Amino acid sequence: MKKKSVIATLVIALIVLAILFVNNRNNTHNKDVHKINQEVKKKYSISSYQNETIVQDGQDIYYSRGDKDYSIYRKTINGKRSTKISDKYSDCLYIDGTNLFYRKQEANYESIVAFNIKTEQSKIIYTGTVNAFVCYGKYLYFLDDNSIRRLDKDGYNMKKIIYAKTDDICICHGIIYYYDYYHKTINCVNVDGTNHKKICDAQADYITVYSDYIYYLDGNIGGIKRIDCNGKKMQNISKNVPEKIFVKNDKIYYDNGTQIRAMDIDGKNDKLIYDTKKDLIDFSITENAIFYQYSKGKKFNETLYNKLVIIQEKQ
Repeated sequence: MKKKSVIATLVIALIVLAILFVNNRNNTHNKDVHKINQEVKKKYSISSYQNETIVQDGQDIYYSRGDKDYSIYRKTINGKRSTKISDKYSDCLYIDGTNLFYRKQEANYESIVAFNIKTEQSKIIYTGTVNAFVCYGKYLYFLDDNSIRRLDKDGYNMKKIIYAKTDDICICHGIIYYYDYYHKTINCVNVDGTNHKKICDAQADYITVYSDYIYYLDGNIGGIKRIDCNGKKMQNISKNVPEKIFVKNDKIYYDNGTQIRAMDIDGKNDKLIYDTKKDLIDFSITENAIFYQYSKGKKFNETLYNKLVIIQEKQ
């Protein structure tokens, strides 16, 4: 009888220890996620991180020229230096102060390339399906055909974050935001793959995150909308129907077909930034540059052109 009592006591003790271990593990995990988010908040701005056709690093501007087989060029703000960085079919630019990352497209696959801006040496860090990517913290996050994945900036330690049908992602405050075009929802997940949730139902053609709000283009009725990151406080910002928007420095930058314009994040004080006088296809903007694509010619036989405009006033 005494032996059974001792065994029962040992079993209870083991169960208690197991519960304490699991709770401690969960608490440690939550603390680690909180620590990551706090470090990211301190290190990065409140704008989301996304890749573009143009990026700026100090006095240097890097851009992918659609009218030159999507080769990448580097140009200084003063216009005194212009250098070709890569050959053909390179886009999705992102710069972190050390490397310029870009996607290079081949016949049957894509590669992510790291170009060291000091040594000017290029290195392929990943080869496979890359629909879009973004650098954030120590990692590079990218999309294949059905998931969001993560790997180190040197190309190692691949990790699948979550299964998702999406065309683009943006990251802000340690959280990945994306539009699931299969379920027609805006979702989010922590950068380590935890705490996945739906934010709202939407028909979103494009999303970006600024501060505590998600801004997107309404694919049903048109216009620019925003909703807070908890899925509340839906607002109609503008009835304009642009192809693309950027949100930074408390401004929304958008196109109206021929002009690039800006307004306050509440939709007020709309003003002209640059009149291209062309049929705009796409545009990107940095602190000191506007880069846009436009077409000329008859329908189904257009020719694509690019133009880089250097501006002295920071945007």
